[in-house]
Amino acid sequence: MAEKVILENFALPGVLINEKYEIIHFMGKTDKYLETPVGKASFNILSMAREGLRFKLGTALHNAVRQKRTIEYEALRIKYNGGVRIIDLTVRPLVELTSVTGYMLVMFDDKKISEKSSGKKPAKAETDPFIVSLERELESTREHLQITIEELETSNEELRSTNEELQSVNEELQSTNEELETSKEELQSTNEELITVNTELQNKVDELSQMNNDINNLLSSTEIGTIFLDTRLNIKRYTPATTRIFNLIQTDLNRPISDITAKIRYDQLEKDSKKVLDTLSMKEVEVKDLENNWYSMRIAPYRTLENVIDGIVITFVDITRIKRTEEALRVSERY
Repeated sequence: MAEKVILENFALPGVLINEKYEIIHFMGKTDKYLETPVGKASFNILSMAREGLRFKLGTALHNAVRQKRTIEYEALRIKYNGGVRIIDLTVRPLVELTSVTGYMLVMFDDKKISEKSSGKKPAKAETDPFIVSLERELESTREHLQITIEELETSNEELRSTNEELQSVNEELQSTNEELETSKEELQSTNEELITVNTELQNKVDELSQMNNDINNLLSSTEIGTIFLDTRLNIKRYTPATTRIFNLIQTDLNRPISDITAKIRYDQLEKDSKKVLDTLSMKEVEVKDLENNWYSMRIAPYRTLENVIDGIVITFVDITRIKRTEEALRVSERY
C-alpha cells in the first residue's frame, strides 16, 4: 500500500517509518540524505539524518503527527560528500492504512547540487553557506522551541483539567467517606440494638428453659401419666409414668397413638380422642390395666395461650387404692 501511494504521488527516494520514527522500508537511494550513525546500530531516522536536515526533519515529523497532514519544507541545505545539496522535504502521514496507525512517508527531492567546497570559491556577493546553514538551523531550532512551548501549554492545560477532575473526584471521595462514616454509625447503633434484643431473647430462652424444667419435674413428681397428642393424634410428648400404661420409648415420638400397644383394657381411646377434638368437650372414664390396676382417664383439648386447639391431653390418675377400698366396703356390707 505504501509503495502504491509513493508511485502514484511521488516516485521519489524516501523511507517508510513507524510511530517511533524507526525506518521499516527504504524506497530508492537515500544515502544522500541519510547516513549510518556512529556507535550503537539504530534505524531511527533522526539519528540517520545528515547535517542540516535533522532539525527540519524533526519539526516536520512532529507537525505531521500533531496536525495529521502532509508537511513540506523547500530548499533545505544539507551537507553531502564535502558539498551542499538543496532538497525539498515532504512528510506524509499514511492515513490510507487502517490496519496500523502512525506510519509516515518521508520523501526527498533534489533541487540543486552546489559546487564542492574544494572547487571554485563563491563570489563575494553570495552569502557564506556556513552562515546560511547556521541561520537555517537557528530557525529550525526556534520552530522546534515554539512547538515545544505549544506542547507544554497544551500539557499544562491538560494537567489543569486533570487537576480539576482530581479535585472533583476528591470531593466525591470525601462525600462518600462521610456517607460511609454515617453508615458506620448507623450500623453501630443497629448492632447495639441487636445486642440488646439478643440479650432479651437469651433471657427469655433461659426463662423458658427454667419453666420447662419446672414442668418436667412437676409432672415427674406427681406420677400422673400424661401424654400429649397433636391434631392428627401423633405423640408429641409424654411423662415417665405413662410408660406403665403404654409400651412407649423415646423413638415413638411423632408416631400415631394407635400404633402403640396399650396395657389397659380399653379400645375406644382413638375414637374418644377424635370426638374430643370435634366437640372440644372433655371426656373422663375409669379404665383397668392387665394387672387389675385402675386409672381415671381424662381426655381434654390442648389449648395454647392464644386459645388455639393444638391437639389433646390424656391423663391417667391411679385410683387402684380407692377402687379396692370401695370393693372392701361392699364386701363388708354383705356380711
